[in-house]
Amino acid sequence: VKSYASDHCLDSAQRVFETCPEKDACLYNSLLSAYTDRQDMASAEKLLSHASAACAVDVATYKTMIKAYLRLGDARRARAFVQTMRFVGVAPDYESFHELLEAFAGNGGAAMWEVV
Repeated sequence: VKSYASDHCLDSAQRVFETCPEKDACLYNSLLSAYTDRQDMASAEKLLSHASAACAVDVATYKTMIKAYLRLGDARRARAFVQTMRFVGVAPDYESFHELLEAFAGNGGAAMWEVV
């Protein structure tokens, strides 16, 4: 999946993903990255929902979404994923917070306290 996504063959990546009988977090994350790289957040959110239902999420899953929303300039939505991580029992790591702090600092520090 990752190889096809890297070669900009999203249709092929999706077909390979669908044919896999067992889907783990790594497989979901590969397709999720392909969606977020193309800024297709609707597909990314839908895939995240399926991954969550399949209990196939990890810290990398959420960091992918956090980084994608930060690239789009939506720091509040990115921050919401830290809350979601905690809710589902996935512990945010240093990098998750670092990305958010940099984004808020870049906006003059507005609402930076919310990250903490």
